[in-house]
Amino acid sequence: RRVFYSDNGSTAIEVALKMAFRTHLISKHGEGCLGEGLDFDPGKVAVVTQRNAYHGDTLACMNAAERSIFNGPAQFPWNEERCVAVQPAYLRQSGGVWSITLPDGREVATPFKSTQDLFDVDVREFFHGEDDCTEGGGG
Repeated sequence: RRVFYSDNGSTAIEVALKMAFRTHLISKHGEGCLGEGLDFDPGKVAVVTQRNAYHGDTLACMNAAERSIFNGPAQFPWNEERCVAVQPAYLRQSGGVWSITLPDGREVATPFKSTQDLFDVDVREFFHGEDDCTEGGGG
């Protein structure tokens, strides 16, 4: 396990991307792989990101987000969008009841009693196998 402390968001995202790519190479080609000599097409690399997200001002951060006024051709002409943007679900509380609003607008009640429950694996098991949580079932 490794921890990287950063003094800004762009560097944190940039290092997280590097760590993810390195983990991918190791999982496919072994611990000693540094990526040299591999039949690797960078055009096939994409990052799943939140729609309308802003990750920072470095080139990798801008490539990991949809084009916008912050990273479009007028700002960075050589930016290449390398992301798959998804609409996130939202957790909210209203009248003491926690619910999740899905990207299609449906609202699903949860057993959450607090925000800590969101991070509790046992409580989250509630969603596994529920047909109304995701298109494919399961959460």
